Amino acid sequence: MCTLYQRRVTKPRKGLLALMALILGTLGCAETAPPVAELTSSHASLASGEVLRLAALGIELVTALHEPDPASLCPIISHDGDQSVLDYGGGCTPDSGSTEEGISGRFYFTTAPSSGWFVGSFEGVGYSSHAVSGQLSGNHILDNDVARFDVQFESVQRMDRDDLSFSALFEVEARDDLFVVNVDGGLMTGPAGPDTEILLSDVTVQNGSLDACMLPTAGSIELRRGSQLGLMNFSEDAANSGLIPFSLSGDQSSPILLCS
Repeated sequence: MCTLYQRRVTKPRKGLLALMALILGTLGCAETAPPVAELTSSHASLASGEVLRLAALGIELVTALHEPDPASLCPIISHDGDQSVLDYGGGCTPDSGSTEEGISGRFYFTTAPSSGWFVGSFEGVGYSSHAVSGQLSGNHILDNDVARFDVQFESVQRMDRDDLSFSALFEVEARDDLFVVNVDGGLMTGPAGPDTEILLSDVTVQNGSLDACMLPTAGSIELRRGSQLGLMNFSEDAANSGLIPFSLSGDQSSPILLCS
């Protein structure tokens, strides 16, 4: 004799069904937050302007250090063995003619004249409204009257902003009154969020315009921040207007006003 067992099916309670319906309804109506634009036009302007300013400062310093005018009054250059000091005082217009804007402060270098290598440090120096501190190193090569040099800036920080720091290796070639600048691996940390990678490709600047607002006449700057990619393209027309064409992740954006 077999005993039959009947499985009892329990019906869900009405309260439980209502709760499940509420959860499913909430999930179905949830809105996905739009992705945060990690690289904006204003951030691209900030990063590009800072790196261009460092390039201008580096070109002036290397030129003054390795092609000094014995009668130079700005900067006043002194040597003691392999130690050199470039003294721009409280602000003066460089005799090199690199800029009409004043540069201030002292730069301390250790040099190897036979090879062109140098290392240096500075604190609270630069253009009137953009003083920085940090270290730099590099070398200077003169080949058939063509000057080429590398300048590595490290741990650079603006004196008025402790939320920004920079590093970049500038590769520079002097061509008559022009300088052609490339940067591979430039970096700006801050002010918040992911770091910004900065690359300069054949950025061309005129001697005499190496100031706090340096506007190239050719070349490009590529910026990467998080998943965003920005591209700025320079030309003589853009330099004259101050408005630099800018694309963000392949889409054309409004031009960037570098010196606002």
